[in-house]
Amino acid sequence: MQAQQAKKEAEEREKQRKRENAVISYTDEDYEVLLRMCRQRQGICDDKGKILVANVIINRVKSSRSGTYRDVVY
Repeated sequence: MQAQQAKKEAEEREKQRKRENAVISYTDEDYEVLLRMCRQRQGICDDKGKILVANVIINRVKSSRSGTYRDVVY
């Protein structure tokens, strides 16, 4: 039981470290929206195509007119 808790805490620390070192700020929901969008492209795009899709979404969010990741995707 303690090993599971320690593993979960380590995963949370790693997630927080990645978020702090990221070029853009994002929430767990933002990450899930981007991840779902890229997974939907699984059979359509290669990895480069998925990166391009994510870049378009991120750039639109960064513009002041677009709102949140969810707003851009949906």
